[in-house]
Amino acid sequence: MTVQYLRQLSCVIGTPGGAALDFSDFWVKFQVRRGDYQNPNSCDLRIHNLKDATANRIVNEFSYLQINAGYGPQGGGDFGLIFQGVIKQVRKGRVDQLLTYVDVTAADGDRKSVV
Repeated sequence: MTVQYLRQLSCVIGTPGGAALDFSDFWVKFQVRRGDYQNPNSCDLRIHNLKDATANRIVNEFSYLQINAGYGPQGGGDFGLIFQGVIKQVRKGRVDQLLTYVDVTAADGDRKSVV
């Protein structure tokens, strides 16, 4: 794994108080959008090249998403919670013959805390 300017990412998908999977070492892209008083904060997450069994667990079993990001101890130690919310939608897809992905859309603030 390459070190990108000492950045760290922790991406955990799971169930409240139960099983969870950590996708910190996977190719992950995410975008967090700040809501307003009518709309919750939301996060779109894409995880590339998961096994079918793992992708199916996300679709069928898991209900929350938590993302922590920042810089590790070598980069100043500013590492913390970026997003935590309830999974609203999961989509599996394929970019080409080799590259697959799982898209997860989550929101916070529209339900009581799940964690």
